[in-house]
Amino acid sequence: MTAAKKPPPPWLDLSRPMSDTPRLRRCPWCRAPVLTALVGNPCGLNVRADPVPLGLAAELQARLQGRFSYCLRLHPYLPPRLIRRSPEHIAAGRCTHLVVADHQCPAGTPAVPAARPDTSDRLF
Repeated sequence: MTAAKKPPPPWLDLSRPMSDTPRLRRCPWCRAPVLTALVGNPCGLNVRADPVPLGLAAELQARLQGRFSYCLRLHPYLPPRLIRRSPEHIAAGRCTHLVVADHQCPAGTPAVPAARPDTSDRLF
């Protein structure tokens, strides 16, 4: 009798290459759509950003709230990228890419992510 092989934990799943290519997913806490990507070179921070583009005033408000902002680079021949906007990048002038900010869950969301219903009948 052979036991079924357990899938690897999510943080060890290397089936998709880790990159700064954003993927549209849902926030585990508030279930809102967010862009997730590994941003920054060389270590890559796991980022969840709101997919709504910001104007200058909205970006300033997000930065004053302590949230980081990112350039969402869309190019017809290259994969999309999420790039962190450093102070030098912002001071250089108006960016031609879409600007998005870190995701912030609305007030009243639970502190623990929503549990997914377990459909398997395995004990472990």
